[in-house]
Amino acid sequence: RDASRPPAPILNACENRFAMDNLPLVSSCGFLSLPGRGLFRIRGAERAAFLHGLVTNDIKKLTPNTGCHCAWLTPKGKMLADLCVLAFEDHILLDCVPSLIPRMK
Repeated sequence: RDASRPPAPILNACENRFAMDNLPLVSSCGFLSLPGRGLFRIRGAERAAFLHGLVTNDIKKLTPNTGCHCAWLTPKGKMLADLCVLAFEDHILLDCVPSLIPRMK
């Protein structure tokens, strides 16, 4: 243990139950249903290069089964929305507010 880091707090029974029930979500990766969000799928060989110039994060560096948070920008650099980008083997998913979906098509 690193002596410069404070010890981890002891969880009460309620917090411990939540942590155990959601262990896959806090120890690796998982999906949750978020009905107030929209999903947009991008396919094609140039999908990362296409997104790379439109968002604030380095999409080209994403490998399959990884993701990042970024902002969708106008050509002048103004922020349109915040996004969660999830990269898969054959497509990229953008998680965003539903009202942004028609503007992306």
